[in-house]
Amino acid sequence: MDLAEIVKALDLDAKLVLARSAERCVPDRPGLYSIFIDDPDNLPSPFKESLSKWKTRMIYLGRASTSLQKRLVAEDLRHKKPSTFFRTIGAVLGYKPPAASLKGKKNQNNYRFTPQDTRSMINWIDCHLSVRWVTLPRDEAERWEQSAIRAVRPLLNTSNNPDALPEVAQLREQCRAIARGSV
Repeated sequence: MDLAEIVKALDLDAKLVLARSAERCVPDRPGLYSIFIDDPDNLPSPFKESLSKWKTRMIYLGRASTSLQKRLVAEDLRHKKPSTFFRTIGAVLGYKPPAASLKGKKNQNNYRFTPQDTRSMINWIDCHLSVRWVTLPRDEAERWEQSAIRAVRPLLNTSNNPDALPEVAQLREQCRAIARGSV
């Protein structure tokens, strides 16, 4: 596959699968995936305005080096392990991690939300998000991820995104500061 085919498969061509149904059909293979919101109005400002202006509902593009089932479903949609997407969507929706919850921990970046907030976020994800994916050999997924992000510029991707919103990075940093106990 080339970049144009990958972008078409992730953004324009493939059928959307509801987040709540993803566990049943996302394959246990490497690849790239995209996450979409049902309606930009389900996000707060300035995020909903950015999606409307860009005429897209795609909010994230990611890579699964070994398994789309594990990365996309278990981590990003269900938060069974740390996930940049889950932390970012939580911050955008206004959730905050428990104060000083990272204090004394080696990794000072992977904040988590309370169990109650995590359940609320998973419910919100199930109600408002859908996914697409393309299976690729691991080396191809790794090779194409950055170019695909640069091409489609998803709202919540901050790395490799020429249109990255500073508000996304600010909210994530605010959550890290709270979890580190420095606020």
